[in-house]
Amino acid sequence: MDKGHDVIVACEKPSSGDIPGFYRGAKLVYFPTKPPKSYSLRKIYEGLNDLFFYFSLARKCDVMYILAGLGTQVLPLVKLLNPRLKVVTNNDGIEWKREKYSWFEKKMWKSFIRSSLRFSDLIIYDNPRLAENFPKHNLKKAITIEYGVEDPQRIGWDSSKLLTSLNKEQISLLSRDAYYVVVARLQKDNNTHKIIEGYQNSGSVLPLVIIGDSLDDSYQDSLESLLRPECQERILFTGGIYDLEILNMLRQNSFAYLHGHSAGGTNPGLLEAMVMGSAVIAHNNPFNNNVLDGNGLFFSDSNELSELLIQLEGNEEMRRNFSSNNRSRALGHYTWERCMELHERSFGILLNRRKRTNKEKWKT
Repeated sequence: MDKGHDVIVACEKPSSGDIPGFYRGAKLVYFPTKPPKSYSLRKIYEGLNDLFFYFSLARKCDVMYILAGLGTQVLPLVKLLNPRLKVVTNNDGIEWKREKYSWFEKKMWKSFIRSSLRFSDLIIYDNPRLAENFPKHNLKKAITIEYGVEDPQRIGWDSSKLLTSLNKEQISLLSRDAYYVVVARLQKDNNTHKIIEGYQNSGSVLPLVIIGDSLDDSYQDSLESLLRPECQERILFTGGIYDLEILNMLRQNSFAYLHGHSAGGTNPGLLEAMVMGSAVIAHNNPFNNNVLDGNGLFFSDSNELSELLIQLEGNEEMRRNFSSNNRSRALGHYTWERCMELHERSFGILLNRRKRTNKEKWKT
């Protein structure tokens, strides 16, 4: 690619449509079969997918970069196929604590992560607070490289564009800077239930727009059962919106962004809200606190959230300051150029392509 590397990206085979061979210079390779629709079967599919690519790509790569991989107990065998291979792991978050997983799935995730840490040559965390959740003896080969975010085009408010995602009655409730927005997969550790309860308790008359799909019908049903008759009209479930123009218009023109994610590191959705200049009320955890760096309000439960909604609606200066500071932080710190530069330098050190000084090591 631009820096002279050959990059191969392992992909799932699309269920429909074209199957491109390249993207921005990177070669795309695909697992032989399409993913199943069943959630249970999909877990097995993803494990087989990872194992297939560990072995099929081992001889072709100098560096294998694994993102939250399954079946990492086989990595010693993979390295036997190519003794020069360097394995880099980015585990994304504390998967074994996510409420969406069963007891057995949590145990399996902990096992996979333990193996990936043990057998990796380099560990990358996307948030500096993630390291606190992993064994300290791995810190000598761990670094932090945070994600980047693109600065999207500004999109003015045009309610007619929403006709593909909402009905006319719902659209009539929305206007610029006069609604809250949530963008998240509907699952327990994203705390959509707390957001709905807190919103209803606050007595806010600003509509709440919840954008996201659900993989758990029982959780979706539980969310709908929370809706009170007097609030039901103002809480709008849109499902997933994959048209970026519509999605970005809703985010850019909202009163505030409510972020309930609790088990990740540096969440891309939060960065996108920040770069769009959103004021953010976020779940109170070390990861969100690190990303927002004080430029937001934080809730642990629905009662706290209801108080914060009242507080923000009564303080326009606070909202504008959060908006401006979030955008500045995103543009100044969370850039793809910085992210790519740190990956390039770290992989170069790993492969001994340039001399490493004692001061340099893995520090970024």
